Amino acid sequence: GLEINLGRAIDHRRQVSMGSKIPAMAMRADGSAILPLLRYPGALWDIIKEGEKVTGPFAPYMDGPLFEVKNGWLRAWLDALAFSLSGLPAARTPAAAMSYVLYDLHREGSALDYPRGGMGAVSEALVRAIERDGPDGKVLLNARVERIDTEDG
Repeated sequence: GLEINLGRAIDHRRQVSMGSKIPAMAMRADGSAILPLLRYPGALWDIIKEGEKVTGPFAPYMDGPLFEVKNGWLRAWLDALAFSLSGLPAARTPAAAMSYVLYDLHREGSALDYPRGGMGAVSEALVRAIERDGPDGKVLLNARVERIDTEDG
């Protein structure tokens, strides 16, 4: 019973943790997705050998059959974490990407940082930069846009 389940859990953790060898931002789903992965040939080969358990979605680790996250708060937190990474719920985010993010958040010396002043401070800094650096830089809110001029940059 318990020894078999513990052994399975350790084996699954080893398999999905292979995704922690490649930064989540290097994992893309577009036509040139392979290019950033070529910087990690050993880890890429290990992931390919494990197949769907690592390259597929995180769903088997959320909804079974490998594991089932039953705690509502934890499910919501994993979904929020996945959404910030992929724009998808955790079950649909690649298992390797989730593995890397979870590893990165829990490694020694890591921290989950937030901008001083909250996300509004990021928007305010962007407005300051636009208004300071552009000759006609001005940010308008709730304004109708007639065109976007991209000439000269």
